[in-house]
Parts: sequence; C-alpha cells; structure tokens
Amino acid sequence: EIASLEKVAENAMQQYRRTRPAASRRGAAAAKTLRLSEVHPLFGGAAAFGADATNADAESLRRRIAGYRPSQSILELKLTSVKDDDAYQAAAKDFRDKVDRRKAQ
Repeated sequence: EIASLEKVAENAMQQYRRTRPAASRRGAAAAKTLRLSEVHPLFGGAAAFGADATNADAESLRRRIAGYRPSQSILELKLTSVKDDDAYQAAAKDFRDKVDRRKAQ
C-alpha cells in the first residue's frame, strides 16, 4: 500500500512541476536571498534531528506539524485587489528587512 501511495505522490509532483506557473522576478530574487544552511524555525534550532536528537524531539515536531491549521485557506489568500497587493508588498518588504537584519547579525 505504501508503494502505491508513493507512486501516486510522485505522479502528482510531476504533474505539479509541469503545470505550475513561472516564478515572478521578485519571487526569484527573494528566493536567492534565503539562506539554506540555516535551520528552519519550526525545528526550534535543534540539531535538525542530528545524532543527539531524541524520539521525543521527533514526536514533538510531528505533533506540531500534524496540528498546524492555517488561519486562511489558500483560496482566501489569493490577491484580488490593489489593496491586497499593497498588503502583500508591505509584508514582502517586512520579510526582506528581517532577512537583512538576520544577515547583519
């Protein structure tokens, strides 16, 4: 059963890659500024499940991920007006500022 689910997931990923929209210039530029060597905040700075991680750490992370519920659906997040675009621009600027401050540390 797991093998068949793995095949379904792989096919879905291939279909997504074929049909996804191209990245915007702004999005591509922002992606380049991300530091991939840092541990994601969700992992709480733990050794990203290195040799010293315990089963309790892994279980705690699994529960946090499984219990996550976004405040809006993906359809509600879609930009529909200039006001929304302005809010997006402000949020993107705030994110870039935070990344820049993090780099300066």
